[in-house]
Amino acid sequence: MIFPNIFKNSFDISRNKKISIFVIIAVSSLLIRLSYVSFDVPLFFDNLTYFNYAIEISKLGQLPQTYYLANNGWSIFLSFFFTIFQHNETNDLMQLQKILSIVLSTSTIIPLYYLLKKFFNFSLIFLGVIIFAFEPRLIQNSILGIADPLYILLITTSFVFFLNYSIKNTYISFALVSLATLVRSEGIFVFAAFVILLFFKEKKKIKLPKYIPAIAIFFLILLPMIAHQHQIEEKDTIFGRVVGVTEIIIQDPKQTDGQSGSVFILRGLENFPKYFVWDLIPIFIVFFPVGIFYLFKEMNFEKKFVIITGISMMIPAFYAYSIPLLDTRYLYFIYPLLTIVSLLGIQRLIKNSNKKIPIIILISIGVILASLVYLSIKIIHGFY
Repeated sequence: MIFPNIFKNSFDISRNKKISIFVIIAVSSLLIRLSYVSFDVPLFFDNLTYFNYAIEISKLGQLPQTYYLANNGWSIFLSFFFTIFQHNETNDLMQLQKILSIVLSTSTIIPLYYLLKKFFNFSLIFLGVIIFAFEPRLIQNSILGIADPLYILLITTSFVFFLNYSIKNTYISFALVSLATLVRSEGIFVFAAFVILLFFKEKKKIKLPKYIPAIAIFFLILLPMIAHQHQIEEKDTIFGRVVGVTEIIIQDPKQTDGQSGSVFILRGLENFPKYFVWDLIPIFIVFFPVGIFYLFKEMNFEKKFVIITGISMMIPAFYAYSIPLLDTRYLYFIYPLLTIVSLLGIQRLIKNSNKKIPIIILISIGVILASLVYLSIKIIHGFY
């Protein structure tokens, strides 16, 4: 373990019982999601765009040659299932899209479990999985049929492989980030964080040449999609978007109607903190402030990973809130990292207690109740 085993022997249960607990959490989380999804409501906005593109792929057996989707990884994933069920009614396929989104969101607790194992032992891992599984915003997000659950699953899995020290696992982590980038272009910022972290990964001597294939894997996976986009529109929406956005930001605000320069930055500085704090409610708000303090104490590689990856992943959110696109979902992607930081806070608060397990169980119950209350309020006032 990276952090002190303050719960050593305090949650000494068999492997089968641990699996049973994990299954109960997963099934409960899945059932809650299914209870809130509206199968009679058709897809709309972004999720409908993904749906239509996936239908085209399943019909043609290839990517459409007349138009493209900026981030089509989710649609490509959906098309495999739409091909199998292509004779079903349109509404059935729409509901299939929602179900797949729900299953992927629930499945993310599997890589999250292994991610938390790099930091804590089972008692805190158990709590962390509950926090993530019952986070109400992730529950809301998962029932819409959009790309976010697949993206979160891929990047969380990439974290696990990156933090397991072998060249093979590093290669796999970069491949997963590349696939995540096809789903959402924000994956580029995870890639940037990983590249920076390679300089910290070698404790004694930097051996960057052995990591060159990992970087190459990232680009090779993206290359066919970039070529496809250039073939249709003579531009790509992966790296080209980053370059284009940068060029716009540095322009005079008068030339961009306030979408650049100091006006743009100040708007981000105003909106980002508000939405970040709002995203902490109701689950993370109590323990994250304590955890962030201890995140910067007794620094090691794992903590550097959380800090550098977290900051890098928040850059696209800052940009979105600077436009402004005022939606909490742009910060959902860092929830695995928020879970780690919050657990650091909980670990510290109960370190000297002789009733650690009862406290963890009470916190778990509190998390579930807070989530259900939050979702109930959202239903009364309208989802989102």
